[in-house]
Amino acid sequence: MLSTKEKTRPKAAFDFNAAVNETYKNYPQLKRKTVFYNAANKKILGKSLLLKVLTRLSLRKIKKRQQDKSSRVLPKFLRKKASLMIFARGAELISTAGNGSFEFDHELGHILNNRPYLPTPLRLSYYDNVASQANHECAADAFATIRHFQRYGIESAEIPQLAVYRAWEATRISIYTHISSPVIAQIWADRHNVDFLSLSPQETWKKAQEYADNYAPKGDDLNAMSLGFSVTPLIRKNINAGNYGQSRVRINTLDVLELMATTCLKTSNTSVFLVGAAVIVPLATSARPLLTDPDWLKVIDKMQERAQHLGVSDRLDMFRQNTADITEWDIPPSPRDAEVLGAKQQRDAVARILKL
Repeated sequence: MLSTKEKTRPKAAFDFNAAVNETYKNYPQLKRKTVFYNAANKKILGKSLLLKVLTRLSLRKIKKRQQDKSSRVLPKFLRKKASLMIFARGAELISTAGNGSFEFDHELGHILNNRPYLPTPLRLSYYDNVASQANHECAADAFATIRHFQRYGIESAEIPQLAVYRAWEATRISIYTHISSPVIAQIWADRHNVDFLSLSPQETWKKAQEYADNYAPKGDDLNAMSLGFSVTPLIRKNINAGNYGQSRVRINTLDVLELMATTCLKTSNTSVFLVGAAVIVPLATSARPLLTDPDWLKVIDKMQERAQHLGVSDRLDMFRQNTADITEWDIPPSPRDAEVLGAKQQRDAVARILKL
């Protein structure tokens, strides 16, 4: 663990075996009921020989559950007697942050969480169930964020970018279970006031759950997000324009950003506003903005007025400060995305937004 004086540490190659051993040391209660599977080399790691043997016998089932090639946790593995982490790094920032350590720690957060991922469906509305999932995901991201600080220091530029990435991805695909942006952004903003580096393993998980409980969106907020950021009209627009392939409809990046900005300026829901602002403000005001048309700053001014009306000006300022020093973006939309950088497209989009 870093000392409280250290701000950053170079990111060495992620050692999966070492991370598993560290997990058993930090959380000895997992030794008898948790096993780890590295999809890259198909190795199974665990302290229980019986669990390792039973996991090996269940590899066919594991591969079926792992068709989308993503990391995940099977919390009720082997007839609910064990938890299994499948670790399979992807190419997105959530997988590459910390050379893979963020993704590992995120999945470990799910294992440490004793709360059900889904409560009793008959008792709660659909969006209350989604909120339960969102709290689980936010706690996992909060845990991974704090562990990232402990591994690499409190000034890693990957963390504020992850806050933007989570909001961007949730809106682009209209799935809000992973909308952890408010949680990650708050932890980043608190990094100089909270001594994350000296927390014990147990305190680290407790602190992560506290952030999720305080800042994760609730059921009504998620309902408002799904309505306010609905990409259905954009899908219809692109189908009519012929922009679709065999597997998915292609949605124009700038169209999604315009949707987020216009929704921010119209919504009366604070959580909806903050999701849109978590993307638009950093991309327009960082040291190397991706939204380069100068009139985007007029959009930010209007968003500032809206933030004052909603009583969240401090959060908007936090988004701006969190990413002010970023000079190289590692998330989509990337600097190579002509849809975003096209001067005329940006100018037309901003003009439509400012007419609101």
